[in-house]
Amino acid sequence: MKTSLVVWGLVLLVGFWASDYLIGTGFKEAHLWIAWAVILNLLNYAVGKTMKKTPKEIGTLWMQAGLFGFLASVIVALNIIALPLSWLMSLWLILLGAALFAGSHKMSNPDGIMMGIIYIFAALFVPTTGYFLYGALVFGLLGLVNGYFAKE
Repeated sequence: MKTSLVVWGLVLLVGFWASDYLIGTGFKEAHLWIAWAVILNLLNYAVGKTMKKTPKEIGTLWMQAGLFGFLASVIVALNIIALPLSWLMSLWLILLGAALFAGSHKMSNPDGIMMGIIYIFAALFVPTTGYFLYGALVFGLLGLVNGYFAKE
């Protein structure tokens, strides 16, 4: 079990579920997405710090994916580019899935490669409503299971 990945999955599971609940109470989705852009980057940074023996270029890859996701999230959330907010869940699934796939391929980690492919594939099916629950299941639950079965 890899504790940092289990915590990552648990935070995303509970956080995305809570975000769906907050939308039901009238909270603005755009504000949640700006918060999630920050949270996802902080979580990825924290998990990255626990990864020993990781080549520097993989860390750079994750930082670039996170920065692009943050900027795109802010731009779409502020309606500078008019896209449905559910599009952001697809974007984050693609970005993190691609970074996970590439980093795992470089490190010869077949479990990470498969998780990256699953995230990218899951990006194709993000619903227009209830996408935070979808994110809780895909990012949170799968991340939790992946962390539980990952080798230390």
